Amino acid sequence: MKFDNFDSEQCGDVWVIRLNHDRLNNQVIIDQLRNEFVTFVDENKPLNVLINCHDVKRMSSEVINALIRVRQLVQPAGGEVKLCDVYPSVRMSLKFLNLDGPVFTILESEAEGLDDFQS
Repeated sequence: MKFDNFDSEQCGDVWVIRLNHDRLNNQVIIDQLRNEFVTFVDENKPLNVLINCHDVKRMSSEVINALIRVRQLVQPAGGEVKLCDVYPSVRMSLKFLNLDGPVFTILESEAEGLDDFQS
């Protein structure tokens, strides 16, 4: 299925989600993204998810909650969600919220993220 707010691709046993917006602070986009994340997990049943945030310069707390929700959906089956290519200001917000490390492993690039799932 094609999603409006992200592209997805399966790379081995890892699903890569590439977010399509640079500012995730518009309520309509946030609501769509939240619903698309749930649909994606329901349809694909991914265990390992790498979310590439390359284009995202701003991210609202509601989007962060949606990322946490994806994690909650894949964890019961032993899955894991990691983030990569996170813009410095977004990463600072995740650190401030104590999500960088305890909740999400954040990697510098998509290639590094894919490698990290293999180790």
